[in-house]
Amino acid sequence: KKFNPQHLTISPPNWMIIVYNDNKDLKKYIDLLAIDRDGNLIVLELKKDKTPREVIAQILDYASWIKELRDDDISGIYNTYQKKYQPNNTSVSLDEAFCKRFNLQEMPEELNESHQLVVVASKLDESTERIVKYLSEEHNVSINAVFFRVFKDDEREYLSSMWFIDPTLPSPIIVGEDKEPWNGEYYVSFGNDNNR
Repeated sequence: KKFNPQHLTISPPNWMIIVYNDNKDLKKYIDLLAIDRDGNLIVLELKKDKTPREVIAQILDYASWIKELRDDDISGIYNTYQKKYQPNNTSVSLDEAFCKRFNLQEMPEELNESHQLVVVASKLDESTERIVKYLSEEHNVSINAVFFRVFKDDEREYLSSMWFIDPTLPSPIIVGEDKEPWNGEYYVSFGNDNNR
């Protein structure tokens, strides 16, 4: 199914998409760029099938680029995104959209003080798993992966996601080794609803 950036309902509730990339105006072709309620950026790299290990080099390259983005850069990127995907809302600034999305009175004073990297795929190959674990555990890189599956029940379809590293814990805990305290799985229905 084609990804619809307006329906990222399975992502954490504290993310707002500011770029969905078939937008070639960006210097780097990031698939998705989001911002959280603290003003930090999240790079999401979408892979339809199992990932090659080169995806890590790709997402680290994106990280080295977004690290330098300042508030004006981020606003400009968001404005370009708005013109393409929500042309009726081009008068809405990033500041207004951010405050409305997160029910805040004002944006943080500084944006992009840190960032996260997320690979979205059906599964990771063994090499990519090792690299993600190594970067997260040994070097405290905020990198993770989320896996998506589609299940059918009669005429309805369900989309589930499962995090590779539990994102709710302060220290990296890898799901699926000695213990499984939480499998990180969420479900969203997107079947035959009349309003979709």
